[in-house]
Amino acid sequence: RSYLIMRLMLIWIILLRMPPTSEMETFAEIDLSAIRTNVKAIRSYIDPAKVIAVIKADAYGHGAIPVARILADDVMMFAVATVDEAIELRQAEIHHPILILYNVLPHLIEKAVIQKITLTVSEAELPKALSKIAQRKNRDIKIHVNINTGMNRDGAQCNQAVGFLQWLNTLPGIMVEGVFTHFATADKITNTELDQQLYRFNSVIDKLDRLNLLPTIVHAANSSAMLKRKDTHFDAVRIGLTLFGLNPLVGTQDFLPLQSALEWKTRVISTEEISVGEGISYGFTYRAERPIHIATARIGYADGYSRLLSNTGIALIGGKTRKLAGQVCMDVSVFEVDNSVNIGDEVVLIGWQGNYHIDAAQMAKKIGTITYEILTGISKRVPRIYRD
Repeated sequence: RSYLIMRLMLIWIILLRMPPTSEMETFAEIDLSAIRTNVKAIRSYIDPAKVIAVIKADAYGHGAIPVARILADDVMMFAVATVDEAIELRQAEIHHPILILYNVLPHLIEKAVIQKITLTVSEAELPKALSKIAQRKNRDIKIHVNINTGMNRDGAQCNQAVGFLQWLNTLPGIMVEGVFTHFATADKITNTELDQQLYRFNSVIDKLDRLNLLPTIVHAANSSAMLKRKDTHFDAVRIGLTLFGLNPLVGTQDFLPLQSALEWKTRVISTEEISVGEGISYGFTYRAERPIHIATARIGYADGYSRLLSNTGIALIGGKTRKLAGQVCMDVSVFEVDNSVNIGDEVVLIGWQGNYHIDAAQMAKKIGTITYEILTGISKRVPRIYRD
C-alpha cells in the first residue's frame, strides 16, 4: 500500500510540474478514466473470456506506462511487439505477464527471459534456445505458439501445428501456456475469410484437446473479431483499438458504447489577411480566390500530422470547422479562418470543440490510411497530458 501511495505521489509531482494546457502549443490529452470505462465495458461483454491488452507502439500513441497502470486490475496480460517495449514496462515496475507477439532475434532471448517476458514461437530455433536457458537456470519458461491460419505473415503452418506442439512439449523447461492466431479480415463486412481461418484454428484446437496438449490460454480475437463474433473469444481476446474508445466496425456502438480517450490539440501562433491570388506555404499549391483570413497553427509533419493532409485536412478553430490551406510544413500548418480567430486560440485536430467533433477515423479516411497509423504516428515531440 505504501508503495502504491509513493507511485501516485510521483505521478502527481510530474503532473504539477507540467505547464497547464492553456500554456502549451501542441499536446495530446489522454483521458485515463475513458480507458478504464472502456475496458470494464469490454470485460462485461466478453465474460467469461479475459482481456489481453495490446499496448504496443506506446499503447497506440496513448502512452504505454500510464495505460498499463490504469488497465492492470482489469486485464490478464499485456501484449507488445518488441523486447524493448516489454522491458520499458518492466523498468516502470509493471509486473503483469507480458507477451511479445512475434519471434525475437537470438541476441534478445536471454534479455527477455531475465525480465520474465513471455515469448511467441512459430519455428524450432527459438524454443531450442529457450530450453537450453531454462535448463541452465533450472526454471520453466512460458511460451505462446502462433499458428498461421491464413494471414501468412508469420506463425507455424496449420498442417504442422499439432506436431509442432507435440515436439514443444518434449523440450525440457518449456511450458506452452498459450496458442493463438491472428485474423486478416475481421474488420470486413463479409466473413468468408474469417470463417475459413476460424475453421482451421478450431481444427487445431480440437486435435490438441484430444491429445491433452491444449494450452491454458487460447486467444484469437482482435478488436474487430471481438465485437462481431463471440465464437472467436475463446479464453481471452487480444485487443488494442477498442481499449482507447475507437471502434473498427460500423454499427456496433449501440451495444458496446466506447469513449474516445485521446484528443490532439494545438494553438494559433499567428494570423494574417491574404489578398486574391496570393499563394500559401511551400509550392503555392493553394492560392486565394478571394481575400481571406488565415491562421498558422503550431502543428506539422514532425509532430505526426501527415503531409498528405495538405489542402485536405480540417481542424476546429473558434467553434467551426476550418480547412487546411496549402502544404503541411515540418512544424506549422495554415488554416483558412475569419477575423474572429486570434493568436492563442485552441485548434482541435482530433476531439471536440463545442458541438463539433473530428475523430482519428475521419483524418485517416482523408489520406487513405487507417486509424492505427494516425494514432501511432503522433510523434514523441507532442507531449501527452493525462487526465483521470
